Amino acid sequence: MTDQYYSVWYDAIYEDMVHIGENVAFDFEDALYYQYIEFSDNGSIEEFEELMASVETQISDLKTPPDEYQQTYDTQLEMYLSLKALSSLAIEPSGSLDSFTDDINKLVDEMLDANNKYSVQLPDSE
Repeated sequence: MTDQYYSVWYDAIYEDMVHIGENVAFDFEDALYYQYIEFSDNGSIEEFEELMASVETQISDLKTPPDEYQQTYDTQLEMYLSLKALSSLAIEPSGSLDSFTDDINKLVDEMLDANNKYSVQLPDSE
């Protein structure tokens, strides 16, 4: 979703008009609104929100991990918080095109770093 928002936003700034579904936008605010409507109509937003609710439930279920898994839980929580911030931007982009892109890249990097940390923190299975 963030890639599509970026594309529509970019085109709305640098092109005279942007076609989004049945709509035509002449500025980036309308373009982003029409893209939101497209995502809403095709079920992408609802599907994404359901996925995030599922992830949140899973994280909540892990609130009191055994001591040996505390570090991995903390790292999973880091990943979740980055994912939650990313999901907010995926549903409702904000800022300027540059800050939106910077925020997305930062959050993706945070998630990848936490994932790498998580993979080395897992206890050995015996």
